[in-house]
Amino acid sequence: MRTFPLVAIPLLVLVSACRSAAEQQVPLPPQDVVVSSPDVTRIYFVRDERAGMQPRPVKVFDGDRPIGDLTTDTFLCWERPGGRTLGRARYEAVDFRRGEIEGLGDLDCASGRAYYFNVTVDYEQGKPSIQPLDPEDGRKLVASRKPAAGAK
Repeated sequence: MRTFPLVAIPLLVLVSACRSAAEQQVPLPPQDVVVSSPDVTRIYFVRDERAGMQPRPVKVFDGDRPIGDLTTDTFLCWERPGGRTLGRARYEAVDFRRGEIEGLGDLDCASGRAYYFNVTVDYEQGKPSIQPLDPEDGRKLVASRKPAAGAK
């Protein structure tokens, strides 16, 4: 009978410590409508990238407002008044010497519509990027994921 190498145990502990749960810090709008009011815009963030490449969650902000932590198997969704703001995605690099790395995206979202954005983390540098998605592609990605935990 083969025994589990003792060297692998600390490695497994380290890998599991690097993975945090996704969490949404703002109310999750009802998912059975496009938007809850014609006066607001709805924004979805997903991570469409291979799981495990950059395992830690990405912290998402709408301007300075914290939205939540996003993983590859979840989505974040929130509503706000329509208009332009700066989306921010912050990633704590696996290499602790790099610290937190921030990526920015233009969230120019009109009222009465839903917008979808993909957040990816560069494999080499750990820098997140925010890219708009075609609404049909965005809906498919959201349907394949679950809402981040803690959605109110």
